[in-house]
Order: sequence, then structure tokens, then C-alpha cells
Amino acid sequence: MVGELRVQAQEDLASTIQEEFGQTIKISRPDSSDPLDFIGLSNDISVAIDPDTGLMITGRTAQAVFILSEVLAHFSELPDKLWKVEFLEISPNSFSVLDVRPDAAQGVLILVVVEKISFKRGTLVVFLVLIPKPAE
Repeated sequence: MVGELRVQAQEDLASTIQEEFGQTIKISRPDSSDPLDFIGLSNDISVAIDPDTGLMITGRTAQAVFILSEVLAHFSELPDKLWKVEFLEISPNSFSVLDVRPDAAQGVLILVVVEKISFKRGTLVVFLVLIPKPAE
């Protein structure tokens, strides 16, 4: 019974992604210049909630969600951090994979992506950490 419900849920989700709300998203290996087209969902969130203060902060997070079996049918392996994802509806549209989250229960593959960041030799990177002054 549970197995049948899971299969039905996976089929419903695949239909929702591929037939109703999906968009074309390209995935390419690091050793290939020819990306493959997939139908998937995406999000691009530019603010986050700081869990300590409850305030909105800048923090861009983009994700792409694909049907796991579709990706595995075209690639012999899951994407990793060197792979690229290109969106047609998000600008800028080229992102690097930051995290790979296969979800076998739902039958989807979630790729957390970031804009490509490159540093030239001699670049100084400074992180500023603000620590609130304790209440007196």
C-alpha cells in the first residue's frame, strides 16, 4: 500500500514538473561544451531570514529540481560541484553546482547552484564578522 502511494506521488510530481510548471534548464559536464536540456523547476531567492534575529538579510539561493530518473538516463553519474546549470528565465543564467541532493523518496534531484565566482591571483578576500555588543 505504502509503496503504491509513493509510486503515485512520484508520478504526480513528475507530471507537475514536466507537463505543468516546468521550464527548460540546461545541465553540462565540466568536460563538455554541449549542455543537455531538461525540464525542471527553479527558484532564485535573494533574501533570507537570519535565524538569530528574525531579520531579512541578503543571501541569494538558487536551486533547480529535476526528475531523478531523467537525469540518470542521460548521464551515467549524478552531477557534482564542477558541473554547470543554465537557466533561461533567471539572470544571470549560468550557475555552478554547489550541492547535489538526490531524493529517492520523491524521485527528484535537487541542485543547489551559485553564480560562478573566480578569484585572480593576488586577490585579497576579507570577511567582516559583526558581533553584537552584549546587553548591559
